[in-house]
Amino acid sequence: MDTKNSSKEDPLLPSYTTATSDDGRPPSDATPSDTATPQPSRFGHRFHRVSSSIGRPLNKAANIIGAEGWWPSTMHRECSKAARILYSFTKLQNMPLPTAAAPLHPTGLTKKSIVTIPDEILRNCAGLAIFNVLRVGHMNGSLAGGSGVVVARRADGSWSPPSAFVVSTLGAGFVFGIDLYECVCVLTTPQQVAAFTRPRVSLGGDASVAVGPVGSGAAVSAALSASARPVWSYIKSRGVWAGVQIQGTVMLSRADANAALYNQRGISAKTILTGDVAWPEDAKPLFEVLRELEATRRMAPVGDDGEKGQSGTEGQDGAEAGRVEVSVEKTDAKEEVEVHYESVLEEKERLRKSGF
Repeated sequence: MDTKNSSKEDPLLPSYTTATSDDGRPPSDATPSDTATPQPSRFGHRFHRVSSSIGRPLNKAANIIGAEGWWPSTMHRECSKAARILYSFTKLQNMPLPTAAAPLHPTGLTKKSIVTIPDEILRNCAGLAIFNVLRVGHMNGSLAGGSGVVVARRADGSWSPPSAFVVSTLGAGFVFGIDLYECVCVLTTPQQVAAFTRPRVSLGGDASVAVGPVGSGAAVSAALSASARPVWSYIKSRGVWAGVQIQGTVMLSRADANAALYNQRGISAKTILTGDVAWPEDAKPLFEVLRELEATRRMAPVGDDGEKGQSGTEGQDGAEAGRVEVSVEKTDAKEEVEVHYESVLEEKERLRKSGF
């Protein structure tokens, strides 16, 4: 299959490279002599590999209780995690998901979230930030850490490849508990996407955050038509958290992970989210979920309108049939009364002529 031709036919299909190797591998597998872009340094590769391996036991422990690993890992694992988290907040069904480092809950707890992101919200969003966080609080402070990726919708409607980030936050206030939660932040404006192109972004500071609307109908329509649109958050929690605190989630760009994923030293989040960067092979699991959502988005309005139109027509036909039937009954009754009245008059006239 020709990758270049496919990407022209459908902008959602990835164009992995502009100069593929003989065996068709993406740029992440190319050697420095195959491309003119600066290659990641050995120190950057080593730091990325070491930092990812340190948290592997912590991520496995989280998997045992049915949660995704929160420690920053390799980009293949991060994109697979993001694919599973995003899938759990949507209405997609029976889609094959990556199982590498997937949570294994001993009680078979469902992976689907109780809260579902409405299709209208996903259809009109400017980007998605998908991550999970371990948060621990005691008395007057809290500490939170996690990792995730962010993707943006391009001007042509296609999705940009992911940019990695870590969550590192210190909180103050009366707090108590431990919490491991998964979150999808729906970015509603290009300005919010632009905030994620910077090395550091603070939710609540650089971008206001609100609980995302759920369900369908007037609530979602009102949220979409509002002049001021915050970042809408959808959260699935697996812990105990109590108290009141003042805390803003701070996200820091993972330059080492992005360099390793795109095999390019110094590649920035802005270049990834707003530039013409190809989807790497390691990000394929997340791409597949986004492509499935786009396919559903294209089909949903037609199906919904068709069903509504058909049911509406049937309802109108039924009402008209009922009205016609009633009017016929009324007409028949009126005719019967008129016939009976005429027969009475004729009988009186006959009796009068007979002398009665």
